[in-house]
Amino acid sequence: MSRFRLALQTSKKIYDCIVVGAGPAGLTAALYLARFNVDVVVISRDIGGQMAIAPIVDDYPGLPETPGAKLAEMFENHVKKYGVSIIAGDYVKSINRDGELWCVETENGRRLCSYAVVLAMGSVKRRLNVPGEDRFIGRGVSYCAVCDGSFFKDKVVAVVGGGDSAFSSALYLSTIAKKVYLIHRRDSFKAFPCYVEKAKKDPRIEIITKTIVTEIIGDKKVSKIKVKNIETNEERTLDVDGIFIEIGSEPPKE
Repeated sequence: MSRFRLALQTSKKIYDCIVVGAGPAGLTAALYLARFNVDVVVISRDIGGQMAIAPIVDDYPGLPETPGAKLAEMFENHVKKYGVSIIAGDYVKSINRDGELWCVETENGRRLCSYAVVLAMGSVKRRLNVPGEDRFIGRGVSYCAVCDGSFFKDKVVAVVGGGDSAFSSALYLSTIAKKVYLIHRRDSFKAFPCYVEKAKKDPRIEIITKTIVTEIIGDKKVSKIKVKNIETNEERTLDVDGIFIEIGSEPPKE
């Protein structure tokens, strides 16, 4: 019998492994560990990570055009089938060594210990860092089209970015909003060509290239954005009800 099993007999609070993060990487790690009879617990603020807020996931083999939330639910159910405990709605504040153990403390006051810790925190959405962005978060500034798109039915919105997330968000929003500006600082895109071609053919989407957003303007909520052409330095204002920022992700800072 392994030392893991002996430890678990003396204290149920000692796990073989703690996985921090419940996105695709964290849940996959937990699944493989559980399949090897490793007693594992997952701790995360949410389940599914960036996958859960994707309007459509179209690059996962065997499951074409699957809503991200649905795929996240499938991941969760698969992991739970192997008896993995998932603590959602909490996040790890610190990880410290305690003899042979690694002990984590969470925001909600939990203290869990294990012989190993897997860090799979994923990423967070990158900010524009322009005036008005922080002020209007939740009042017209969003980083998740599938979460907030329904608030902009028959309204005008802007999406900033040139990758898959930006184009998939613009395509999704075009089914809800009456007009979508897709703003990108370059004249080429990193998104899948099929997304780009589909957006170009969508009458509700206007693609604006070589342009950056310099300010988000409003009173109680977003009403305008100021943009600048990076070649001509020409500035203009666009009337919008919301702006969705999709300029990539970065490692979490906490």
